[in-house]
Amino acid sequence: MMNEKAKSLKMKNSSFGNPIGDDDDFTYTTAKDYLKLLRYALKNKTFRKVFCTKKYVLPSSNKRSYPISMHNLTYSKFTGNADYIKGGKTGTTDGAQLCLCTLGELNANKYLTVTMYAKPTTKHPLPTGEDATEIYEEIEDNVNDIIEKEYK
Repeated sequence: MMNEKAKSLKMKNSSFGNPIGDDDDFTYTTAKDYLKLLRYALKNKTFRKVFCTKKYVLPSSNKRSYPISMHNLTYSKFTGNADYIKGGKTGTTDGAQLCLCTLGELNANKYLTVTMYAKPTTKHPLPTGEDATEIYEEIEDNVNDIIEKEYK
């Protein structure tokens, strides 16, 4: 089903060999394809709420008599002032290394980022957060440069 959905979203460089994203010979994607999937997923109200919430409580149900509390660790992955980050999801496998998808908002514009294959180092144990922060800071710097040039 995942491969059918990928095809319908025109994810031409992706294949899913298992439903949980574990490394195998049949599971691969690109940042561009994953961006297509993220755009699609964010249209779902429940997904968007979980994606954009620091803490989400899944209520008890007929299958489970207790609630489950989930904490979105994305917000701890950023350096500096990351008020522009509105949501995110991390992922890690041995093959893909550290990955991160984010939704951000700068100057009333919304942006999506997908960073992949970041390797932790002693100096930077969470490089995906730093990568995304740099992307948003670059966007902000460029927008401010354009505003200064256009409105001076």
